[in-house]
Amino acid sequence: MTFCHNCAHNLDLGTEKFCPKCGTDLEQKTRSIDISTKGDVFGTGFIGSGNVIGKEVDYTVQGNVLNLQISGNLSSEVLDTLQRIMAVPIQVEQASMITEGTVSTKEDIKKRMQESEGAHKQIKSVLEEITEIEKNTQSKIQEIKAGDLQISTKELTLKEIILKGKKYSYEKEYDRAIEYFDESIKLDPQDANAWSNKGLALHGLGKFVEAIQCYDQAIKLDPQDANAWSNKGLALNNLRKFVEAIQCYDQAIKLDPQDANAWSNKGLALHGLGSYKDEIKCYDQAIKLDPQDANAWSNKGLALNNMGKCNDAIKYFERSLRVDPNYALAWYNKGWALGELGKYKEAIKCHDKSIDLNPNYALAWNNKGWNLSQLKRYNEAIKYLDKAIELDSNCVFAWYNKGLALFYLREYREAIECFDRLLEIDPNHDLALNIKTTCLNLLNEKEMKKRWFR
Repeated sequence: MTFCHNCAHNLDLGTEKFCPKCGTDLEQKTRSIDISTKGDVFGTGFIGSGNVIGKEVDYTVQGNVLNLQISGNLSSEVLDTLQRIMAVPIQVEQASMITEGTVSTKEDIKKRMQESEGAHKQIKSVLEEITEIEKNTQSKIQEIKAGDLQISTKELTLKEIILKGKKYSYEKEYDRAIEYFDESIKLDPQDANAWSNKGLALHGLGKFVEAIQCYDQAIKLDPQDANAWSNKGLALNNLRKFVEAIQCYDQAIKLDPQDANAWSNKGLALHGLGSYKDEIKCYDQAIKLDPQDANAWSNKGLALNNMGKCNDAIKYFERSLRVDPNYALAWYNKGWALGELGKYKEAIKCHDKSIDLNPNYALAWNNKGWNLSQLKRYNEAIKYLDKAIELDSNCVFAWYNKGLALFYLREYREAIECFDRLLEIDPNHDLALNIKTTCLNLLNEKEMKKRWFR
């Protein structure tokens, strides 16, 4: 049985000059058949030209191998393009890249997205051309050879799928990203990058336990993957398992001592343990490796602030803002330090800037409310605290500060409601319990006075 090389229609006679279905000149294709013998094996090769990556390139097909004929400027350009798209990394490098809000990070993500999307489109184009050639030659192509470059179609397919998932990760569409990473894992369960990327997407959804399971699988397949170790550390950090997190960062740093992000993240874990001096050493190392790391400058300031060195802390927040004037977290941290110094009006300006840059930042709304309370502007403060609660219904600080503002306004019943809600979230919050008790006593006293003076 013979087939039309263009549409794969069955040719009943086998002597047709034109395809009865699509009208293709069958003789022209017949003339491009090259018969060759190798030992006692009789093989048929097909010669033609294809629109590979938007370029007309001659090719031959021998068995399941597509050979691109590399000669001349045009073919060399195609070879260069293939080499570039295969060099595009398929791993989403750092968990912090999809969670941090610095301008430099956003610009880096934009650059990586464009690179990944360009490579994805070109790989998709190559795969579509291969499908067309497979249909024309009635063969299943498994390898592509171009000069010294040899690529399996499975490798190309995997890369195309993972790059699509990577794009969705950077766009924070994590559920969609996971669909693509699952598809790639199904195709090749031994691909460490796919497991690591799925972990990052789960990380973005706040599913840290599931993310760690994926990081563990990635590490099992590739124990030398410093990024997987670092990302696992960040997930453990989010679960407040600081000692285990530090162990992961140490392994990441051992594998890549120049990874500023791993040093900075180790500092975060030390912060959770209250080891502020050691934490600062980590940030200093991160800054040494990357002086433009706005996050490391800001975190060093936060460590100093926790040590009671608020004035020194402000200098580092300002240094962070020189690197990235639109870093919402640094504005928030600076506002926090100014509030600690009793500079409430200046603090409010910083929190306003933080809110302008990130309107969904619940803690910035909370801290503005707290500073307004310190200025005894309680009714105004409650509006901002309500906004913080709207954004994060489990924000303990906002419930506490709102309850306190209502207490000072002598709205004891409403204050008790706030403290009750807080205690549902954190039953061990002693301050809330004490003020609630005070509110109850004052209410009882008020009721007693009403009875005495009737």
